[in-house]
Amino acid sequence: MGAGQKRPYYSAYDQRYRSVYEQGVTYWTSHPDELAAVAADVSAFLSHFGILELASSMPSVSGPKLIEFGCGEGYVGGLLAGHGLDYTGVDIASAAVAKARERLAPFGARARVVVGDLLDDDLLPEGQFDAAIDVMCFHMLVSDEDRRHYLANAFRWLSPGAPMLFSREAHRTDAHAGPVASYDEWVQLTGVDLQTPQEREAWEAGRPVKVKLPLLAARPRSVDQYQAEAKAAGFEFHEAHLPQDNSNWVSFWVRKPSRRA
Repeated sequence: MGAGQKRPYYSAYDQRYRSVYEQGVTYWTSHPDELAAVAADVSAFLSHFGILELASSMPSVSGPKLIEFGCGEGYVGGLLAGHGLDYTGVDIASAAVAKARERLAPFGARARVVVGDLLDDDLLPEGQFDAAIDVMCFHMLVSDEDRRHYLANAFRWLSPGAPMLFSREAHRTDAHAGPVASYDEWVQLTGVDLQTPQEREAWEAGRPVKVKLPLLAARPRSVDQYQAEAKAAGFEFHEAHLPQDNSNWVSFWVRKPSRRA
């Protein structure tokens, strides 16, 4: 059974990308400030964990393997493959994956992207990846069970000692602290209109373009709540970074513990 059958709201992501393209925009995730912030997060993550240095010390055929969960249109994939890293991207939206494949085609076998549900236990082999990146993906999972399931899969798919970056996840210091059993329950709790298209700003050739899209459900968390979720999944929680100009986002690092001797 596919994700669209088990969790129909996931189809909204693919529909959103298709709607943006139909409105004349090449890439939905292309706001210059947003891309710069993501690039800075990725650069700091690679530097902190010495991933580029590790890659330069290893033969290209056996270099570190990085996975991006919720890869969208392949922007981060381009950054990583451009550094010579072995990149795999996964996203549930086939329209976004098609764009990512076009963007990453110049990197050949060093960059690959697949359509997949991150809650599918059999999607990826266990312990294969040396680092992982999630850019604005985790907060799109709203039920407690889906969030636990995703973190458990990410943990299994990473090799021992592998770090993971969560970039620009929705953040609120007063985030809802109670349980959320389902998507429908979250929608009722928030009362957000997820049906009416609203005017948004995309970018095309360096210029803003107005598009109309409905909002998508997202679940903000406080730093303490993110930390508790990561630790419950078995991760070590490292640094968290709140941007000075926008407290609605947080980026943080976790790490799968190394095997004991």
